[in-house]
Amino acid sequence: MDPVTILSLLVGVCSLAFTVGKTIWDERKQRSSDAKKSEPNFKNLNLELYGLLHLATEMERKADELGETSDQEYKFWRNTRIAEISNEAATLVSQYKLERKNLSKKKLAELSKKMEDCADRVRRLREDADAFLSRFEKKYRNKKISSKKKQPRKEK
Repeated sequence: MDPVTILSLLVGVCSLAFTVGKTIWDERKQRSSDAKKSEPNFKNLNLELYGLLHLATEMERKADELGETSDQEYKFWRNTRIAEISNEAATLVSQYKLERKNLSKKKLAELSKKMEDCADRVRRLREDADAFLSRFEKKYRNKKISSKKKQPRKEK
């Protein structure tokens, strides 16, 4: 082979390598860009979930403080409503963390939408749970006050 042919082949291989490399780079760059677009939904879901879990801890503390951990409505809130949404949100968060760089644009958009919807549901549930906690605390505080009124005072 003459040097011109070798040089032509070398230029062709380099050109092909550059084209393939640029295509791969552009694809990764696009995926990274798509992942960044879903980042706010991820952060929002994390924040809402953190708030809900903090409220659940507060509910548990209040129930222990009032000695009313056997209340059926409290158990329903703790074991069903909060546990289910927390599990769903945690699954979405872990899926996003593990797969965000490998998902297609369509699947990443679907996951982002699911995270946004879940964050909205968590926010509404947190508001409902906050209202329940207020009612729960008031109910049992009033119950304690009325039971104290019924008991006669002991005289010295």
